[in-house]
Amino acid sequence: IDWTRSHLPNLSAYHQFFLSHDWASTSLGPIKHWPLRLRQVAVTILSNPDPRLVAWGPEYITVYNEACIALLAQKHPLSLGSPAAESWKEIWDQVHPLFSRAKNHGKATKVVSFRLFVNRLESFGLEETYWSFTVSPIVGADGTAVGVLDEFTETTKSVLAERRLGTILELDDRATTASSLKVLWAILLQALERNTKDVAFALLYTVDGIESNNGISMPISDSVPTSKRCNLEGVVGITNDFPAAVSSFDLSEDTDGLSPIFRQAWMSLKPLHLPANCIIPKNSLRGIAPDRVFGEPCKSAVVCPFPPLSGAHIVGFLVLGLNAHRPYDEDYESFVQLLVARLYKSLASIFLPVVQQRSRAVAEKMALYHDSLSKELFRRGQAIEKAEQDFRHFSETAPIAFAVFQADGHPIYRNQAYYDLNGVSRDSAASGRFLSVHPEDAPFVQQQWAHLAAGQMVDPFEYRVSKSSESPRAEFSAMKGYRWMLAHPIPQLNGKGAWDKIVCWYTDITHQKYSELLQTQKLQNELESKELTKNFIDMTCHEIRNPLTAILQSAEGILETPSNAEDVQRFARTITICADHATRITEDILTLSKMDTNLMKLAPGRVRPINVVQQALNIHEAEMQRYGIKSNVVIDRSLEDLRTNTTVFDESRVLQVLINLISNAIKFTRDQPRREIIVTLSSWLNRPVLDANNVPFVPLHGPENDHMLGPEWGNGQDVFIQFSVEDTGIGMSEIEREHLSLHFSQASPKTYKKYDGSGLGMYISRKLAELQGGQIGASSKIGQGTTFTFFIKARRCEPGDSIDGSPITTIKAHRFASEDTSDGHDSPTKPKQNSGSEPSADPNPSLHILVVEDNIINQRVLAQSLRIKGHTVHVANHGGEALDFLCRSTFDSDTPLSTLTQLSVILLDLEMPVMNGLACITRIRELEGSGVITRHVPVIAVTANARPEKIQEALRNGMDAVVTKPFKVHDLVLRIKEVLKDCDRGENAGWKSATPVSV
Repeated sequence: IDWTRSHLPNLSAYHQFFLSHDWASTSLGPIKHWPLRLRQVAVTILSNPDPRLVAWGPEYITVYNEACIALLAQKHPLSLGSPAAESWKEIWDQVHPLFSRAKNHGKATKVVSFRLFVNRLESFGLEETYWSFTVSPIVGADGTAVGVLDEFTETTKSVLAERRLGTILELDDRATTASSLKVLWAILLQALERNTKDVAFALLYTVDGIESNNGISMPISDSVPTSKRCNLEGVVGITNDFPAAVSSFDLSEDTDGLSPIFRQAWMSLKPLHLPANCIIPKNSLRGIAPDRVFGEPCKSAVVCPFPPLSGAHIVGFLVLGLNAHRPYDEDYESFVQLLVARLYKSLASIFLPVVQQRSRAVAEKMALYHDSLSKELFRRGQAIEKAEQDFRHFSETAPIAFAVFQADGHPIYRNQAYYDLNGVSRDSAASGRFLSVHPEDAPFVQQQWAHLAAGQMVDPFEYRVSKSSESPRAEFSAMKGYRWMLAHPIPQLNGKGAWDKIVCWYTDITHQKYSELLQTQKLQNELESKELTKNFIDMTCHEIRNPLTAILQSAEGILETPSNAEDVQRFARTITICADHATRITEDILTLSKMDTNLMKLAPGRVRPINVVQQALNIHEAEMQRYGIKSNVVIDRSLEDLRTNTTVFDESRVLQVLINLISNAIKFTRDQPRREIIVTLSSWLNRPVLDANNVPFVPLHGPENDHMLGPEWGNGQDVFIQFSVEDTGIGMSEIEREHLSLHFSQASPKTYKKYDGSGLGMYISRKLAELQGGQIGASSKIGQGTTFTFFIKARRCEPGDSIDGSPITTIKAHRFASEDTSDGHDSPTKPKQNSGSEPSADPNPSLHILVVEDNIINQRVLAQSLRIKGHTVHVANHGGEALDFLCRSTFDSDTPLSTLTQLSVILLDLEMPVMNGLACITRIRELEGSGVITRHVPVIAVTANARPEKIQEALRNGMDAVVTKPFKVHDLVLRIKEVLKDCDRGENAGWKSATPVSV
């Protein structure tokens, strides 16, 4: 047992530290030379779990156990082996008489809640603390006192809590009688005046609009301090000439003093802790009354805004100077919050009708009585029989659970709320104090009660109880079969100062724990979402940079390297391919954004499925010709048998999936000896499970989507249209098929080789198929190609159906004319001429085009491209210049014919300085209406903003059509001709009927 004689195994860390301490440098000397009595005392106190300290010899050399470390703070380990007069010099004058009385006179002394100003935290200074301790002599072998044993416990928390609770109770006692704000402010200031230890000073300000001279008036609703004045209602603890106590100031305009601090507190609606010199000038701190907070200068203060009542602004502000000898810790903050909360309740009651006010006062009295019940029991001791009966009746009807135990923990009384909270009945309850405690928390709860049984104070502690089916809080199913309880034990002393009973209050804090759990889960979700967003941005940047790099390098090859025509065409073809790829990435991201925000809408119409397939193949025709890829379309007999040659579905969304799948097929087929793509079209009455090639479909991500609820879908029978894209490409291995499954389930940041895909296509295809009530799947083997199959839910067209022509969301489609070059790309030369011998009208007449674009580079590129195609191009930098040009054109009625400039169409950008596109088109249509312009001017908007609402806005303002960037010049010219043809037929004379078209 005596580890001071020889080192024993398995000693605790503190025992080892104690033995290794440099005792030789102290007046006690090495441990082996210690007197037997000192070693015995050291062994005894180090085995004690409670704080114990020995002051040995005439110098009172301190030796203490491990439990003292938390109380000594920074004084450990310097105090170990040091004279008490040096280690505790700031309190030695108070403690020395007690030590001397025990050592020199052999008399023990017991002190309860003794105040000491201890410097145990160097960064804070002297700290107001309270201690209960017993100082007794240590008798040596010769019968004389050789030292002192100090058995101590810190009671700072309980003393401060009782002192602060007294202020709250006083305020609560008197605040219920307040009939006006003036009376309430006086009660508040009086309560603060009496607390000279926690309140160094106080300034109370109210905000204009709270109370009029005629009585009570509700505050004006306001969320920010605009045009408000603060008026000083009263002060505590300062002299009349205190400079900081300004009688009135503007809360919204002043930039010094209390105004900016009050505004900050206003916005946060929480107490604002600041150094005192931030609120009061340093030279003004001397104005604080010397009888408060031990006469020490105030170092910090807190500004408390009185929260707004329902729909009202801040009522006022309370500035509290804090005790310089106490840190603004959780307990101090709780005191301030309770003070504000109590004031808030009183403010609310003042503004309630008289009947409601009285009812609330009674309810608050009851609630406050619950909190003060333990103090009432402590003060009254043994109640008389009648009082005990009254108490028992009240406790049985009280909604708060509590129980009374003997000092050893044996239960004396438990109210009904206690049994309800633990989920047990009185009959089935055990005699112990650990009803329904969760098995994992049982050791901890038993340890807390062991401390109580040993006479030690215990802070409120939390633990779990098993949840029963009768639980009043059973809605918290996420807590996995248990509830959280907060136990607050408060001991009661008998007439001799010994612990007599323990009153324990219990609160169900499951809601609080559940909120903490939700906050943790929300934080994890936010972190995961942030990580996913970062990965998506990385993927997008990577995908965009790759084609842009190839574009720049190809452009450099054209500009810097002497190249023949074939090299130039190769570079230009690369640029076109990369631009197409960047365009697809942009479209994929826009589509994904619409899906994530549930903005993707279907626009059904009468559609021939074979036409959709043909359109998808036409879009890729030039690319397939370039690589020598054959394409075939197989139409199953089921379309004829089931009468599904014409059905109702969203053509654009199906086309988008087909474009993705055919692009993917071209990518993996173009380098193979056999290059062929087969598109198969079939229909079903029942939902397909496997197609003819046994292609498995990806399971649905969520419930099946019923998208055909509107009248625009008609009344035909539901059918399923299936599309299959089969290629003779390289096929996929097992690992690659697993990667494909990931693409179907989530957007992956992987970049496909040679810029042929953005990594989003498969994911978007799956989402589009499911959006239309279908599914998608794939089957593949190495060297045998790949088959992608998807189906959608459509509706058969019946003869009597009337399908509304609702606006169809447009997609970017590449158009191919018969006179296109074989590679499908614009050539930087004049258009080819028809070689037929029979003379005919020019199929491509020269157009006179006005390009209105503020970006000089875009303006030059577009103008040059149009001129290469044989058209006459004029340019303007903004809408104002466009109007000037229009007045000199053939559309102007006031200009002489000899000076007129030919004009066919205007290409008008939307975002420009001086006059933007919308303002310009509005002015053009006004000139048409007034007759200044003789006929309808064809105007096509050219914009990079492809949002539907932006396109609709342009059309409403008078545009004939909308073309979204990027686009091919060939496709732009085709669109111009379509608009001009419509104008010739008179269809666009009323431009409001124009349909948005994206090239």
